[in-house]
Amino acid sequence: MLVRKNSTKNFAKREAGGKGYNLYLMSSIGVQVPDWTVLGRSVYETFIRDANIEVTIEAELKKFVDGSLTADIVSKNIEEIIVKAPMPKSVKALADEAYALVSKGGLISVRSSATDEDGAGHSFAGQLSSYLYVGSADDALKYLRLCWASGFSDRCLFYRKENNLALSGISVAVVFQWMVDPEQSGVLFTCDPMTNDLANFVVSAVHGVGEGLVSGALDADTFWIARDTGAMTNSEIVEKKEAFRRISSGHCDKVALPESEWNKPSLNAAQLKTLHDVGV
Repeated sequence: MLVRKNSTKNFAKREAGGKGYNLYLMSSIGVQVPDWTVLGRSVYETFIRDANIEVTIEAELKKFVDGSLTADIVSKNIEEIIVKAPMPKSVKALADEAYALVSKGGLISVRSSATDEDGAGHSFAGQLSSYLYVGSADDALKYLRLCWASGFSDRCLFYRKENNLALSGISVAVVFQWMVDPEQSGVLFTCDPMTNDLANFVVSAVHGVGEGLVSGALDADTFWIARDTGAMTNSEIVEKKEAFRRISSGHCDKVALPESEWNKPSLNAAQLKTLHDVGV
């Protein structure tokens, strides 16, 4: 039920969800990825079966399908069901094992991974929950429940309905991953996502944690890197007055940057060359 980098490919593909399976694929080809473990879809399915809430969840989903309740109410009802359900001992043991494997006394992130995420015709990217800077097994278990519940968010329910995806038998895998506390974060595209140009890689980057970038809360710098040489061919540097960082409470939040950082590129030439080498 736990997916690790030494799991078989078929098992990882079946269990890990889109995000988890991509971590597996990157790890398998030697990309440096912070240590991770996925609590696969079978863990969630065991939870709802042994906690005896499967029928209750399906009954709530039918109320959305027949229009008797709105998506936001159904979503809140299902979250309450999942959060308050008794935790089976076998599932808690798996969560504790996953936490111990990844944390090694440090912090982790707890990240949802939809089991039908990022297919050829649809993507749940950005619709499910993730939690950063998690520092205890008890908190990891709490956020595991919330990640499961996020598979039934009103956005996910609407998305499924609009795209004729199944509204029954929904399952969510969850990634426990070593938490990196970054100076900069970003996304590397090995093809220009706007033009499909293969000649250039594109990097979007911000100061601090990537939450500001992936959520759209912050504007990001953009860099174009020539595929053949690794040289930067163009850049767009935006004003960056804020970043997401870990604050004194231990959580991640938006903080003000010093004025000296506002117009400073988030990445330098050496960092861009390193990203190019990863991409090729």
